[in-house]
Amino acid sequence: MSIAMVLGLIFAIGIAFIREMTDTTVRSARDIEKVGQLTVLGMVGDETQDPQAAGARLPLLIFDAPHSMIAEQLRQLRTRLQHAASLDTTRSLMVTSPSPGDGKTTIACNLAAGLALNGRRILLVDANFRRPEIHKVFALPNERGFSDVLNGSVTFDEVVQETQVPNLAVMTSGPKPINATEMFESQLLIDYIERALEEFDHVIFDSGPMMVVSEANAMAPRVDGVITVVKAQGNSRGLLQRMRDTLRATKAEHLGVVLNGVRSQGGGYYARSIKTYYDYQNG
Repeated sequence: MSIAMVLGLIFAIGIAFIREMTDTTVRSARDIEKVGQLTVLGMVGDETQDPQAAGARLPLLIFDAPHSMIAEQLRQLRTRLQHAASLDTTRSLMVTSPSPGDGKTTIACNLAAGLALNGRRILLVDANFRRPEIHKVFALPNERGFSDVLNGSVTFDEVVQETQVPNLAVMTSGPKPINATEMFESQLLIDYIERALEEFDHVIFDSGPMMVVSEANAMAPRVDGVITVVKAQGNSRGLLQRMRDTLRATKAEHLGVVLNGVRSQGGGYYARSIKTYYDYQNG
């Protein structure tokens, strides 16, 4: 019986080791580092495991629930971004992801709000013409917007909309154009960015997913920096590597990766971090 127990234990350990070696899912910052030559800008937790995030708008959690742990993680992301890039010269940013559903709009909105709350004048632009979300987040009309400015049918000032977050304005996507990729590859986008930066400290574009739509590839080399958002347990290291190589091929300035939707498992490190944060805050 003792021999059987030892053999069973060895077998179980072997199975766990094989699963660990063959699992290429991105679950932690360590998995991102395994891809190589990528900067981890931060990790953002799953909102269902943060008690103070309940009832807050996830894309504006840093504003709605500023004392939550996720809001603190978003502030840490803002700080690391400031260390990763000089924000005095890195003024136009694009937030993208490998796949749909990674949470790039959530990160883009919270990053924009976080920088605005830090005293910078921010313009958040919905550059995802296929699945626009910014107007829904801020409950704004979307009959006119970014696409109309690019094609010259309205002026820039006509479609800039202020929000309840101090220093934060948004421009919704507007109607879906038939030639979005060509517009982003032309002088029109460069002129737009120059115009936006006359009035704002930073312009942040919420784009489509990099490995799905061509518009994100067209925009990436025309902004000062690109931030990619990866859903924990939702993407493989291989996909992340292909996205890294795609950004290199376009000569885009890749600032780093945000791991989003990180969940605690049992009594692991992240679960202890949640408890420690609230114990310290309430102590």
